Amino acid sequence: MREIANAPWFTALPPCEAPAPVDMSGWQKLRAMGRGITFKAPPGFEPVKVRYPEGGAMWSHGNANLVLRYGRWNEYAFSAIDRKCRAIVDEMPVVEMTVPPGDGTFEQAWFVAHDMLLRLKSGDPKDAKLFPAIVASADR
Repeated sequence: MREIANAPWFTALPPCEAPAPVDMSGWQKLRAMGRGITFKAPPGFEPVKVRYPEGGAMWSHGNANLVLRYGRWNEYAFSAIDRKCRAIVDEMPVVEMTVPPGDGTFEQAWFVAHDMLLRLKSGDPKDAKLFPAIVASADR
């Protein structure tokens, strides 16, 4: 993972801002099968039965969907997205991205060394403010 964290394409990205303080007491731990990484999310997110070719999981709460997908990405996969930054979460290199507004908030984080993409899609802009805390809660 150190190789990725020191890769020129990764270090060229601006560092992500630290997540705003969020009271995570009462947040639930979410785990997708496969890679053993957990996340915390606000109460109310329930698992949704989905099947992804490479594996993953989805949780839904109201109009918000939190999607975890495994796949094969590289630094060029997200070149069309302008708003990107880099972070290290529990020693894991992460690229956080904001997809331009369309039919709602769309935030995503690529956990580079684990070929894992975590996405939040919601019609409520307030949910986007929680996404950095969800990403920062990742634990191996």
